[in-house]
Amino acid sequence: MKFFLSFIATVLMMEIAGAQITGFEQDLLINIKNYKSIQLDNGFTLIVLDNGDTNSFFVRAFTDLPGYTSKDFQSEMAIDNELRKFTDFELPTGWRESVLSDKNIVLAKDTFGFYASFPTESLDTVFYLFSNLLQKPLIKNEKIARARTNILAASDSLLKMPEDRIDKITKSIIYGKDHPILKYANPAQLNEIDSEKYLEFYERFYKPNNSYLVLIGSIPMDSIKSLAVKTLGGWKKKDLPEASYKLIPIEEPKIVFFDTIPTGKTNIKILFPFALYPFTFDSEKAELLSALFQDILSEKLMDNLQLASNIDARFESDKITGNYQLNVRLEKDSLNVVIQAIISTISDLKAARYPEEKLKLAKYKIVEEFKKNGTSKKYLSSLIINTERNNLPKEYYANFIDDIYKVDQNAMRTFAAKYLNYNTALFQIPGRWYHSLNDFIKLCPDFRIELYNLDGTLKKVIPKGFNGFSVVDKYIEAIGGFENINKIKDVNIRFGEIYELENDERMLVDGIIIHKSDDKYFTESQMIRLKKDTIFLRQQIFDGINGLDSTMQGKKMLHNIELELLKYKSPFVPEMKYKDWNFKVRLVKADTLAGSHVWVVVLDNPAKQRFIDFYDVDKGIRYKRIITDQNYFQQRTINYAKYQRTDDKEILYPYLKTIVSSNTTIRMIIREVDYKSKVEKKLFEFLK
Repeated sequence: MKFFLSFIATVLMMEIAGAQITGFEQDLLINIKNYKSIQLDNGFTLIVLDNGDTNSFFVRAFTDLPGYTSKDFQSEMAIDNELRKFTDFELPTGWRESVLSDKNIVLAKDTFGFYASFPTESLDTVFYLFSNLLQKPLIKNEKIARARTNILAASDSLLKMPEDRIDKITKSIIYGKDHPILKYANPAQLNEIDSEKYLEFYERFYKPNNSYLVLIGSIPMDSIKSLAVKTLGGWKKKDLPEASYKLIPIEEPKIVFFDTIPTGKTNIKILFPFALYPFTFDSEKAELLSALFQDILSEKLMDNLQLASNIDARFESDKITGNYQLNVRLEKDSLNVVIQAIISTISDLKAARYPEEKLKLAKYKIVEEFKKNGTSKKYLSSLIINTERNNLPKEYYANFIDDIYKVDQNAMRTFAAKYLNYNTALFQIPGRWYHSLNDFIKLCPDFRIELYNLDGTLKKVIPKGFNGFSVVDKYIEAIGGFENINKIKDVNIRFGEIYELENDERMLVDGIIIHKSDDKYFTESQMIRLKKDTIFLRQQIFDGINGLDSTMQGKKMLHNIELELLKYKSPFVPEMKYKDWNFKVRLVKADTLAGSHVWVVVLDNPAKQRFIDFYDVDKGIRYKRIITDQNYFQQRTINYAKYQRTDDKEILYPYLKTIVSSNTTIRMIIREVDYKSKVEKKLFEFLK
């Protein structure tokens, strides 16, 4: 594999070295670090890049708006963002296309703002033109209506798309529900905006102290400054509000799950949040990290395991958000395997545990992609403005390619360790909740798993560390809760049983079970032979320490395992004591039982008794128990057919049970559960 990677890297390097990428000139890129910038008294930033050309010039203007506004201007900001996307434009009042044509001024617009190419003799005209474009824009109602239509169509589409709602909910967990990134356009407010209202917004937020003008050509700075002061110096400065949004700390690894698959296949998205503005980290390392992440993980999940069809990794950062994202589109239902592969890949990146050739391949790929942007004046001017508005070193973009080649594995190790921490990340997963339960069992030792509705409400939680005891605790809560059960002192339970024997013989049993505080236990049963008589069947007593078993054959004190088994019956809710009794409890799988989703839990106690329990995933109650122990020669199964809640104590109790063994079926009904009658202490004084 190492030889193969090395061979591919060599071939790719030769291809890139020999390839001529149209529009890219290394010297032009390197030259941008030589630009000079000054601020006028009103805060306007003037930038000049001397390219040695005295015959023609290039100018670009840009205004850097805040990443948010107050509620009063949210709709205007949405309109402005849409207007920036339009490449068509109107000239300011008093300007005509013929004037530009006569002076050989080629004016255009992109999402980054207006730009123009022109000969030297038109310099004054262009500065007056750009002064008007910035201070006196002509925005017609027709264009605002077009922007509004686009916004409403996109908003309506997004509101209907589960993918967008899922992303919004996930980001609300990171940034808070009031974060501006989560706000949709308000149709009523948008409909109120016309050119007059928009211009009020424009005058409030488009100011010299957040505006830039880049000139590319050869001209003394003093001359260009004098012209800028004449045309733009009278523009009034006004401070703009600043705000920051803090991250909501993620205290443990979290899976945010949605019970839907919008695109037909599960797409796992992991967000590593960070609070970062301006965008100051090393861009070259960020690009390399993404390429490496995709390459290493693709080899594991796409090439080797064939579990994924697409993998994408990238940084996302603006003025109000910041995160690193990994997206993995699954081919098969394999959440645990895929997540473990992601975690192991993060470890590989943080430890630089991958062939050096992979880093070389990533470098060649990033350089080639970067060169495709070209070195046109239009593109270089945008790099210069990005450098200024984000307070980056002047050589940041100029040295980008050289810096890419200088990055080694140690530098990547440090960078990955800083940004890739899955313990403070959100794993966003659309899928099938119940279908994924067995994956959750494997994941919950390390992850908190939350199920959200598409309206953002939290529906279910599987806490980090969820295990067999968690299921038992949920059962205790389901039948009444620790607090309510602990209040109960004495309980009298009357029951009846029908024994159905293998030879079709039936036997009726009537009995009583008594639980007294301090774990004292008494039970007595009688066999009823219809039209004949009633026969004493059995009596068992436990006083908290000693146990007695009485049958028609006589009485005997219980010891060792027999005593231990009787002790396990003594509390009203034995599950409350499982931890104290050193039960071993394992959550082994999720399954279905009679149409319900259940957790299957195996419990082993010191008396060498084993329970296999089936608990409802949502309700928490137990539906079934399979028991094996040394006192019986076969398994027996208890099916809990009906639970009933008592009015006064709010305890949910199984009133109907069916106990099945190889040759007997016992149908048990609880006739009464009495919490009020006091139990006499002498009932348990059997040693006297």
